Amino acid sequence: SALAQPEQIHLYDAEVDPQCQAIVVHCSDPRLQIAFREFIAGELRLGLGDFMPLVVSGGAAVFAHPQRLPKEFKFMRDRLEFYRAVMPSLKRVVLVTHERCRYSQALKQRGLGARGLPEDAGHRDLEVVRAALAPTLLQLDLTAELYYARFAGPDCGQVSFERVG
Repeated sequence: SALAQPEQIHLYDAEVDPQCQAIVVHCSDPRLQIAFREFIAGELRLGLGDFMPLVVSGGAAVFAHPQRLPKEFKFMRDRLEFYRAVMPSLKRVVLVTHERCRYSQALKQRGLGARGLPEDAGHRDLEVVRAALAPTLLQLDLTAELYYARFAGPDCGQVSFERVG
């Protein structure tokens, strides 16, 4: 009989003492993950350990409608408060929405999104997000940066990021 081989244990690097400067909130949509990673490193100049990612369906758009999505708004606000408490080095929150967001479209189909706005209202939603979060950001001494991502190219295989406000 053959002896069972012990499982090989893999070790992975960890950040020993992170001093994160930002929280980056963006959507979990798999179409944009490469673009988000490159945007964070290239344009925001944030390396691994420099930021805390908060990746959820809809990204920053879930902050846009606190009255219609109170549980999601509270969850996100609570996370910002918690992250700020455990990471005093945080100074900014980067909030990203994107066009053709499937989560935002699903909310609108259920009557929960912004009424009377075009299909891709995420750009305008960012101003609503800024207003909804203003008291929390002021209390936590955090600044907000807002970005809107758009698909580009004939096959939508590229993404551009536009700063809003």
